[in-house]
Amino acid sequence: MIKVNLLPKFILERRKRGAFAIFISLCAGLAILICVFLLLPLRAELAPVARELHSVKKLSEEYQSKFRNLKRDELKEKEAQLKSYLEALLDLTNYQPSWSLILYEVSKGLPEGVWLTEITKPIADEILTIQGNSLDRTRGVIEFMENLNKASLFKDVSFSNMSKKMVGEVEVTEFKLICKLQEAHPGKESG
Repeated sequence: MIKVNLLPKFILERRKRGAFAIFISLCAGLAILICVFLLLPLRAELAPVARELHSVKKLSEEYQSKFRNLKRDELKEKEAQLKSYLEALLDLTNYQPSWSLILYEVSKGLPEGVWLTEITKPIADEILTIQGNSLDRTRGVIEFMENLNKASLFKDVSFSNMSKKMVGEVEVTEFKLICKLQEAHPGKESG
């Protein structure tokens, strides 16, 4: 059988366009439905993330306002103050000999028959007090004083007190020396 179409061409083209428009609208509707069904479960997961993002933004704004409120002059002033503290600490460590160096020099200068009972040094003072005993009467004490005077760490070593006492059946000379400490040189490691 032969089909004959008696409709004009523009009507046939309209029909084709109408079918195409229906097809496009059905595809778009289906795509929208798919997107809605896929995005609904994500919405529940995105809500807490959105709240957290909001709180982070608030914190960020708060810290930015605090940061803006800091004045550069205050920061520079604090930096200068910290630098002066650091320099003071470095001066203390560079100009004060360490105890290990002091004890080394004292032990190096001890002659035979002389032993120490006490070494003291006030924190702010440069004076060292050394107390001890000598079996060799004043000769051992004088030799010890000479050895300390030769050491570069001490100056003005002098007697403060000297007496005799008995230790068991042996007579010993008890002494007390006072000496000033030399300043360590800047850049020289003092411990």
